[in-house]
Amino acid sequence: MRALGIVIMKIAGLRVHFLGASSDSYSSLQKTIGIHVLNFSLLDEVKYHNVFHIVNKDNGKKFSDMLELHYIELPKVPTDFSYILNTLDRWSAFLARAEKYTATTLPDALSSDPMICKAMEKLCFTFSVKLGFTQNPYL
Repeated sequence: MRALGIVIMKIAGLRVHFLGASSDSYSSLQKTIGIHVLNFSLLDEVKYHNVFHIVNKDNGKKFSDMLELHYIELPKVPTDFSYILNTLDRWSAFLARAEKYTATTLPDALSSDPMICKAMEKLCFTFSVKLGFTQNPYL
């Protein structure tokens, strides 16, 4: 949970930085949304996507809508594609297992999104260049 504390401190520091010295800056402060994609399990939760807000510990009342922290834990993403209901599910499934696919073996549940296909092509190209291939065996 130390990592969680570090994230909150960094976000608080960014908010102070953007406020500056003027108290007028508070009215112009925008909502802060932190999106953390983790390749490890951090939270004692079953779901792969969890959203946190600052709340009163006694009554659960939300303090403010100005801070929202999203944690996406890739090891918790289900291996089957039957759970995919939206773009977040689709991208999480892709990120969790992108190294197992090529541009031609990308499952239908993922290849239905043109941006995921484009990302897969870029990954394949980057990987082939890194390995020094003149013809890309991953496309």
